[in-house]
Amino acid sequence: MNSTCNRLYSQIEIIILSKLPPTTVKRWLEYFSDCVPSIRKGDLDYYQFETVEVLKRISELRNEKYRLKSIRHQLEQEGFNRKKEASEENGSGGKITQEKDISTKMEKEVDSQAILLTLHALAAEMHSISKKLEVLCKR
Repeated sequence: MNSTCNRLYSQIEIIILSKLPPTTVKRWLEYFSDCVPSIRKGDLDYYQFETVEVLKRISELRNEKYRLKSIRHQLEQEGFNRKKEASEENGSGGKITQEKDISTKMEKEVDSQAILLTLHALAAEMHSISKKLEVLCKR
């Protein structure tokens, strides 16, 4: 179950993985919600790793000067409109059941992965600070 395909990511993790500005990611996740399937758990939304790919594709299209409406159409043509497909295939009841099943199975893994990701970011920041302190101490 360690595969990135099977786990879910919080919005903060998606921001870190995509390396895009947080406000941009939040805006795009809302605007392109039909292209980015999410699973609601309490007050939080969780996303599949594919979300990072969608966000990078949106960024590429924005850099090519596409407008948001054109990007939505382009993503649909490229097959990123998964949310509608899931609703049509399973019906609304099936989709809700599937989301609950996934949410239940991934709860512990998401929590532990989020902690590990945060610890990794903290370790990197501490390393950066220690390098700066070394330079200051040598002066």
